[in-house]
Amino acid sequence: MAASTAAVLPDFAWAWPLLGIPLLLIARPGGRLPARSVRVALIAAFACGLGFYHAAWLAEQRQSISLADEWQGRDIEVAGVVAELPRNHEHGQRFRFEVEQTLTPHAFVPHRIYLSTYLPRHRIGT
Repeated sequence: MAASTAAVLPDFAWAWPLLGIPLLLIARPGGRLPARSVRVALIAAFACGLGFYHAAWLAEQRQSISLADEWQGRDIEVAGVVAELPRNHEHGQRFRFEVEQTLTPHAFVPHRIYLSTYLPRHRIGT
């Protein structure tokens, strides 16, 4: 199954209507529950929506510890340890680095960063 991607995180204001679904399930106008197929559809919609917004919340948490925009593309000197062995991928290697100290004044670097190396691309026919 292919993972879907989005250019931006969803607006969490749209998550509030999800809270109405459980109310529809327990609401008993006239003392009776909605039809079984309606209940199943409501539960499925609630579960899908809850899972979607949970994943979006986790993505937001992950993005909140990224490198600040003003430091993007600038050299930052750090000291630390390689926390896992490099893993090869089709374009180079990647490894986790645990930052113990940031040596560049006024720079903030997340405690855990992933560093990658990239092999030069070879042109076809050369």
